[in-house]
Amino acid sequence: MTVYEKIEKLVKAAHIINEKQKESKKPVFETYPYSADNINTVNLTRLGESYHVEIVLQEKIKTMVETIIRITNAEKLFWSGFTINSRNRPQFDFVVLLPPNAKYSYSDYLTQVQSKCSEIGSVLI
Repeated sequence: MTVYEKIEKLVKAAHIINEKQKESKKPVFETYPYSADNINTVNLTRLGESYHVEIVLQEKIKTMVETIIRITNAEKLFWSGFTINSRNRPQFDFVVLLPPNAKYSYSDYLTQVQSKCSEIGSVLI
């Protein structure tokens, strides 16, 4: 019985250590500078019209683009698609050219962008 109790405590301790290590490995994203001059708003508007995006969403797209640039420090950003998904939410697709010195993995950037843009719609980079 004593051995069983000790093993149980050992498993609990291992779980706690594992959870703490997971938390310490989460990336802390810094935001990069953003200049509105670097975004072609005329092109964004034209693409919004060609994808039949509502006027209300077109303003939010500018915010979404700014967020993606601030998080990823993208060298280039291309809006490649727009659809309405099965849950009747907007789905935005972007191609992001990351700088050669990108600090994080693709999945880290994707998770961060999706969490920041979730109120606007679903985003795939």
